Amino acid sequence: MRRIRSDKDELLKEKDELLEEKDELLSLKEIQLAEALMSLGTIQSSLAWKAITVYRAALCKYFPAGSMRRRMLDAMFRQLFRALRRIFPSLISCPT
Repeated sequence: MRRIRSDKDELLKEKDELLEEKDELLSLKEIQLAEALMSLGTIQSSLAWKAITVYRAALCKYFPAGSMRRRMLDAMFRQLFRALRRIFPSLISCPT
């Protein structure tokens, strides 16, 4: 009976240790999440983010996806970036 109790106590101790490790990991993840949310909030409140949001809304409104206007705009930008890549290869590079 003592051996069973000892084994049971040992198992409970191991489970408590695992729970403590999980709690520490959870706390760390909560801190990382809070930091990420703060960074995201900073980005979304920036002037650049607001400019991008306005630009994308205007793009969708005046050049809807799949429309002839959008295809022409995309083609013009492709040509522009190809030309810039030839002129300034170190400034505009495609990630590999």
